[in-house]
Amino acid sequence: MSEEAIQETVEEPTADAPAPANDDWRTTLPEDLRDHEGLKKYSSVESLAKGYINAASMLGRDKLVMPKSDDEWGDFYNQIGRPEDPNGYEFEKVDLPEGTPIDEAALEEFKQVAHKTGLTAKQANELQKWYMEHTGQQFEGMIRGAEDEMANAQTQLRSEWGNAYDQKLNQAMRAIREFGGDELVAELDSTGLGNNVQLVKAFAQAGEKIMGDTALEGGMEGARTPAQLKAEIAKIQSDPSFYDAENLERPAMVQKMQRLMEELHGKDVIGEYTIGRY
Repeated sequence: MSEEAIQETVEEPTADAPAPANDDWRTTLPEDLRDHEGLKKYSSVESLAKGYINAASMLGRDKLVMPKSDDEWGDFYNQIGRPEDPNGYEFEKVDLPEGTPIDEAALEEFKQVAHKTGLTAKQANELQKWYMEHTGQQFEGMIRGAEDEMANAQTQLRSEWGNAYDQKLNQAMRAIREFGGDELVAELDSTGLGNNVQLVKAFAQAGEKIMGDTALEGGMEGARTPAQLKAEIAKIQSDPSFYDAENLERPAMVQKMQRLMEELHGKDVIGEYTIGRY
């Protein structure tokens, strides 16, 4: 057989038809389906399959439709748990430190705002709990701060006034009541200014200056501050008669020094002064 005859008996291979590109997958569908608007968002058969599975999984579930008007928003809020009116909010009681101030009017106003903004009953209650707990913590911190300030003020004044602490404090309180009455006392207590060391010292000084005045009765006398005691001790120590054993005034000066030192330091701290020994 000639070469030409062999070539004539060999059939040309038939190539498979090319698969449509992803963008042309709809061309394989019937004409009444391929141009459907709902299919245009799918770029391939795979994406169509995924969309179908996702849609099937949503069957039976409530569908969320985005509200477009105030009335629709109102219906939406009610459906997700907003009470019908502001009075429908019920707030869980929160344990607060004793004395914590509660603004009932603010809570009622909060209900109005919560309803207007569409908060559910649960959301509003959680916000109320957070606010009340925060308020309680702030109040507790304020009380601790006031107590610390009072303790510091007492420590400082006792150190400065010594045995005269009660007397000086009495003078300060009498001066405060004399010049400001119960209203000023209440103001100093509520604002914490009553723990201000400089202010208490100023009132004590004012009370001391007018203690002999009939306007301030019942004042305590006799107790002296460490500064006053030290001033009297220094005055005696600066007098040469105190060191002259032959001076007739020395015994009385030594006894006075003994009393001053005991009042300033206590008997066990400084020992004692006696005639002829110092």
